[in-house]
Amino acid sequence: MSAKTITFEQLRAEMAGRVGQPSAPSASALPNLNSALTGFLKDLGLQANEPVGGTLRTTYYRNRSGHLERLRASGRSDAYIANRKSLLTHWRSLLLDLDRAEAGREGIATPLQQALAEIFSPEVKVRPVARATGIPVASLNRWRTGASLRRGSEQHLGALERYFGMTPGSLVDLLPAAQRSHQPSAPPVAGVNEYRQRLAVAMRAPYLLKPAGVIDELRQEWVGLVAFKTASNTLLLDTKSNDSDDSRRVWALAATPAAQTPTSWVDHIYGRPCRTAGMTFSVLSAFIGWLQLPVERGGRGMSPDSAQTLAHLSDTGLLAAYVNWRIAKADQVVGSSGAMILKLAKAVCNAEHGYLRARPDIGRRVNISDSIAWAQRCDDAIAFLNGALAKLARRQTRSRHPFEPIRAILDLPNPMDGIADAMARMDADRPVGGGLAEAIWARDRLLMTLTASNPLRARNLRELTYRPDNTGQLHKDTAGGWRIFIKKELIKNRNGVAGDTDYDMPVQPAVWPHIERYLRRFRGQIASAGNAHVFVSTETPDGEMLSLNRRFETLSGRYFWGCRRVGPHSMRHIVATAIIKATGNFLAAALVLHDREATVRKHYGHLQNGDGARWLDQALGNTFRRM
Repeated sequence: MSAKTITFEQLRAEMAGRVGQPSAPSASALPNLNSALTGFLKDLGLQANEPVGGTLRTTYYRNRSGHLERLRASGRSDAYIANRKSLLTHWRSLLLDLDRAEAGREGIATPLQQALAEIFSPEVKVRPVARATGIPVASLNRWRTGASLRRGSEQHLGALERYFGMTPGSLVDLLPAAQRSHQPSAPPVAGVNEYRQRLAVAMRAPYLLKPAGVIDELRQEWVGLVAFKTASNTLLLDTKSNDSDDSRRVWALAATPAAQTPTSWVDHIYGRPCRTAGMTFSVLSAFIGWLQLPVERGGRGMSPDSAQTLAHLSDTGLLAAYVNWRIAKADQVVGSSGAMILKLAKAVCNAEHGYLRARPDIGRRVNISDSIAWAQRCDDAIAFLNGALAKLARRQTRSRHPFEPIRAILDLPNPMDGIADAMARMDADRPVGGGLAEAIWARDRLLMTLTASNPLRARNLRELTYRPDNTGQLHKDTAGGWRIFIKKELIKNRNGVAGDTDYDMPVQPAVWPHIERYLRRFRGQIASAGNAHVFVSTETPDGEMLSLNRRFETLSGRYFWGCRRVGPHSMRHIVATAIIKATGNFLAAALVLHDREATVRKHYGHLQNGDGARWLDQALGNTFRRM
């Protein structure tokens, strides 16, 4: 019997021959040990005559974790689960003892050597992994050939575990006791995110006005504003304007209705969502929340009846005090938040297109009953706001850099290599035995891969459809390849390039197998036959996957090496930067992102001086070498 090919049945026999011996379980524990192994195999869909393989080796922790979670979900007690965990540990320890004993013979791979052979498949190269983890290439290569680790070197194995998304201990446990220092290695520490630190402090002292706390008068004013700003047939509003004056812009509505909630009045009209309304309400709710904030906390201490009206957007004194308070709270960092409330005030007070200017009745909420006086107040506000916005623009710095959490990937010569490495780690973390866990993994794997091929915005990913009759947005073309077609009115930047053309792009062929595997084998486990969404939610069955952003953040935090949690929009930065680094062509990146070249130049091309030097070498390197 070889430990490499040992079956679960043979492992049972080996355990039966060892119980009662020193450092082995007692003979009376054998029935419980066998029962635990039987339940474990049944849960994973494995047979007793199958080889143990990686089930109790490299994938043990992941398999055990899923098994225990399913026991917990079935109602098993904490004591039962703890006992099952302890019993399974004896089976793993026995197998590792057999592996080590066999590895002592010449020509037999050690357990660690076998695990490294599984990790470093032909698609996973040693040098990039060594560079990312800080492990010497020579050391990795020696371990792959069976060389022993020096005591203390297991911290490098901990880095490998984290890099490949493995459970801590998956590799370290494979070492003989003499090679372990029993000092757990610390996980990599991400750089400090000052914006998130300030946000965390602010969240401990919330002051925003919640929709549930809005009085009827403000609710009526707000619903009127949303109707006014979404009325695309109103001559006062220019639906195609790209002017910087926000007062002239129409707020776009989603093309399809959405389910209504108690707070839908904030960002829905005619049953259709308006993303801009939701974001704008957040800006307004912060301002009104500050008006109601007690004076000792820096607010104005107004009652809800006094504070809750759009009329205060014409009060230059309150606006100035609020912006100064926000700057002070941000440690004198002048970000975009102050400018946002001023832009909203300017939009609603505008003489030609402003909602407040057209509603002198709202002026009565602040004791201005004369329409002429109200118009003058709006004009005075516009004069102040123009100057204030100009001053803020001169002092403004970016308090939040969306690309900083993925800087480790963007700085790579080819940022897409970072995504390929993440997918390799995700593949190594695939659940075994089928079931819901594997279906969710397949959905998540497609989400990450499809986003890399077609970096769509989150809303389009949530709304992406597939239908068996090939009429969905994700469909096969006449040649049998997968494509995505989205009508221009369903794209966020419809007043930009999406206003000119539909989104009609092929999916990279390397992604096709992931699409077909998910649609054929797994999607039916988490979606009904009538569900047209590609990315199906397990939380709101047959509805939009509203948690898609949060799920992507979880996956990126787990598999993007050296990065913090980011949403799917980060893939637009990564793909665009990779294209520009490889080709120097901003237009090509714009076409892939379905955006304007100027927008890509401004927001998506995260280049370094070294990228220019590389282009110089590619273009003129031979000439320089002749010098």
